[in-house]
Amino acid sequence: MDIAQNSVAAGARHIWLTISENEQGYFVFSVRDDGKGMDSEMLQRVRDPFVTSRTTRKVGMGIPFIDMVTQQCGGHLELQSTPGKGTELTAYFAADNIDRPPLGDIVSSVQVLLAGAPQLELEFAYNG
Repeated sequence: MDIAQNSVAAGARHIWLTISENEQGYFVFSVRDDGKGMDSEMLQRVRDPFVTSRTTRKVGMGIPFIDMVTQQCGGHLELQSTPGKGTELTAYFAADNIDRPPLGDIVSSVQVLLAGAPQLELEFAYNG
């Protein structure tokens, strides 16, 4: 939810959410948006919890947290972004890692996201 909320805050009108439960030994989820994107400097710094574009607080925990969890679960995090075009975050977790977080209630998460941003177009793909 936090990652998708980042997309909404970045002005995204369209979000693509993809979940794949077993992609070459990895559980993978991806959030891609058409928001404002990040320049190369911010893209390099965004994994630091003390870097955020928010004005309401001085820390940004979403991306640093997911980066840490993917590494702890035998995976990795990929981030791509282009200013004015959008951002894509793809998190890879070793599918058989005992510490991999549970998938959770995707339907409720999507409902909350859409209720908070009714203008948003969301495409969701799930590959089990």
